[in-house]
Amino acid sequence: MIGVALGYSAMEGHCKHGHVIDNDAEPFSDHLQEDIHEDLEFLFKYNDQMSLGIVRQKFLEHLFKGGYVSTDGKTRRQLLAQNFLENYSSDELASVGLSADYIAQRNTLERVFWGDSLVINLPILFLLIRFIAGSLESFISTSVPYATEIPFGLGPWPCANKYCPDYNKMVIQKCSRVDNRYRGVTGKFYCATCGNEYVRDWNRKKGIKENIRAVITSETKKNEIVALYRNGGLSMETIACQLYCSVYSVKQAVKSDLLLGIEEHACAAEQISPKRDAFRIKVESTINKNPGLNRYEICLKCKTAYEWLKRNDTVWLEKRLPVSKSFDRFDWNEVDELLSQRVSEVARGLIENNPGTRVGIYSIIGALNKTESGRIKNYSQHLPITQKVLEQVVETKEQYQLRHLAALVWQLKSHYGYEEVTLDTILSYRRSYRAISKDMRDAITAKLVEIQNV
Repeated sequence: MIGVALGYSAMEGHCKHGHVIDNDAEPFSDHLQEDIHEDLEFLFKYNDQMSLGIVRQKFLEHLFKGGYVSTDGKTRRQLLAQNFLENYSSDELASVGLSADYIAQRNTLERVFWGDSLVINLPILFLLIRFIAGSLESFISTSVPYATEIPFGLGPWPCANKYCPDYNKMVIQKCSRVDNRYRGVTGKFYCATCGNEYVRDWNRKKGIKENIRAVITSETKKNEIVALYRNGGLSMETIACQLYCSVYSVKQAVKSDLLLGIEEHACAAEQISPKRDAFRIKVESTINKNPGLNRYEICLKCKTAYEWLKRNDTVWLEKRLPVSKSFDRFDWNEVDELLSQRVSEVARGLIENNPGTRVGIYSIIGALNKTESGRIKNYSQHLPITQKVLEQVVETKEQYQLRHLAALVWQLKSHYGYEEVTLDTILSYRRSYRAISKDMRDAITAKLVEIQNV
């Protein structure tokens, strides 16, 4: 409700999930349109007195009263969809852009009150509220006692990571519950501030177990740790402080990465060495038996071995092959200089076109012509300047996030109804922005001001 986009526009004719609203359809009955209009007026008038917690609570009360939530907290979704469709005819649903087939789909109605924003499709929301409570006003103002216990409550919940700036603060807004049947319910609590989560157990007889399982370091967080350790030149203590985790977690992530690298290297060596040695012998034997052959002729006599070594053992192959005639036609130093300039131009052009994805090495190489990309792929040992430029001009994650801000602002304003987009809006909408540094948060805040003041 407050700060949550409705995600539906009668003017544009579609909701945020792409469900098309037929604005030319004739209303089946005036009273249905009047009912929705009445609920809209109530929503606009009292929206400052509503919150996600209150609305979820009201849904649970009214659904329990109607028999659509069992005593163990499960939603009887099939019964709810069946009775809902019995209450509204297909023509009535069509008059507000809905269909019986869509309503009958698994979780269509359930997502309305368990979803992040409580709004999947505004007509569904109002029709469901009227179905279980008569009107939005009655839905909000009527208190219905219910006996079911909701595992872990309705939140918010505290962050259990003692390294998080929001440790023990009620900042977690969403709990992911997994029903383990007779073993009870498992709840996962993700903190957007530190990017970590913890797990708690709930049993129908014993309630919540007091102990909290160890804070889990997500795979995304582990990848960030490894990236900073490899490329940032930072100490483990600095990384732990920057990513709001323990030094032990950093050590474990780095240790796992090193062990994985050793295993992969051993596995690759075990698979490649026999084939490599056999192909080396084949090519070397061909060259010794036919000393006058050029590269093309050698390739024709042992094509499989030659092409495999060219892809996987280029340094060894170049040392044994006769000098390429290409060295007589041009200077590799000059080629390297010109190609590095071309790489810079292509990378700049790609970024200026503002693509929806980050501009990486393969994006740049793919935008070059066949000759240019072929030289980079096959003769990288002769192109040190080009290789260095390639590493310099690729778009970093932070650069992409700043560039992509304008598109995010447009999307949030056009399709989600936000009048002003703030840093908190971005962090709640895109998880990839949540683990950024303080400097990056400041940069994004400044960029948002610049974008929205144009």
